[in-house]
Amino acid sequence: MEQEKNILIAKRVPPSDRWRLVDEEPDGKIYNSLTEILEAYFQKVQTRCEFRLAPLKGELYILSINYI
Repeated sequence: MEQEKNILIAKRVPPSDRWRLVDEEPDGKIYNSLTEILEAYFQKVQTRCEFRLAPLKGELYILSINYI
């Protein structure tokens, strides 16, 4: 059986489509697009993973799947 967990990695920084990694808040680098923030996260963790976007909340998550 699989249990899916969403782990928050980035939040949108208004205005527009700008993003910051949550572990670099409040003064970390601001990325100018969703593509840039995803690339920054991939470079940081050096692993492949699935993502989920919550556009109304302005949040970006990775999906962690645990097998129970």
